[in-house]
Amino acid sequence: MQDISADPICREFTPWHGHAPAYFDVNFLGQLTDVSFNAGWADAERVRERDAWPPYPQINEEIFEWRHMLSAILEAHDTFTMIEAGCGYGRWLVSAACAIRRRRPELVFSCMGIEAEPMHFHWLHKHFLDNNVDPNQHHLVFGAVEDLDGEATFVTGHADEWYGQYVVNPDGSGRIDTHENASLRKVPAYSLDTLLERFEFVDYIDFDIQMSEARAIPSGIATMTKKVRRAFIETHGHQIHGIVEDSFRSRGWRMVACHGFGCPNFECEEETEYGLIKFYGGLQCWVNPAL
Repeated sequence: MQDISADPICREFTPWHGHAPAYFDVNFLGQLTDVSFNAGWADAERVRERDAWPPYPQINEEIFEWRHMLSAILEAHDTFTMIEAGCGYGRWLVSAACAIRRRRPELVFSCMGIEAEPMHFHWLHKHFLDNNVDPNQHHLVFGAVEDLDGEATFVTGHADEWYGQYVVNPDGSGRIDTHENASLRKVPAYSLDTLLERFEFVDYIDFDIQMSEARAIPSGIATMTKKVRRAFIETHGHQIHGIVEDSFRSRGWRMVACHGFGCPNFECEEETEYGLIKFYGGLQCWVNPAL
């Protein structure tokens, strides 16, 4: 299988076609992305106006994230509420908004995005506006997701080249793959308990918080179990992968996908229902039977 067009969930969302403006990428949902957000995207195709028929995404590790989010949209009732933790420029939030327009326009969409890299947070507002999503109608939060409220030291910089900025551990341990000339700054830190206070129910939460999932998820799993229906987590280490899994299992969540870390390093090929896929880390998809 070369794309997701044969997947029964993804097939519910008919691909968009239409006029694409210059200096924007456009995907199968009609989502526009400014090429300045990603180094190397200003190629000959994207810098010109054109008629476009974007295909479904190619099969890679993101198929599980796509499928989990689209499943959440299809099963929603009346409203769809989503949180993206470590959201960058809000790629998945705006993907959800575009998917709802195409398949479930009757749903009232509400979302929260949390991002601690300053340029990414600036782009988050622009990305909403570029796709006719009013940022003032949603909750866009500058800061990091952690186990406790307060302040965190965050690695920033190289915004268009790198989406792996992270919280520095207080003891100085942790990641060392920092870009040259990256800088450190203090940013607000928020626990999941605090972030979830404003919501009675969340259909879907997407985590990409660069190792902080090992602290934030165990701390917030009780509140998540009361309020969140589906969760997707990118995991960043073998030990972290296990910590996250144990947290969800301890509260009775049902795992629907788990990949990555099948070998000793970060890059690992695994046989999946979609064929052989290379994973550059780990991922887990969970459904909360209690909701």
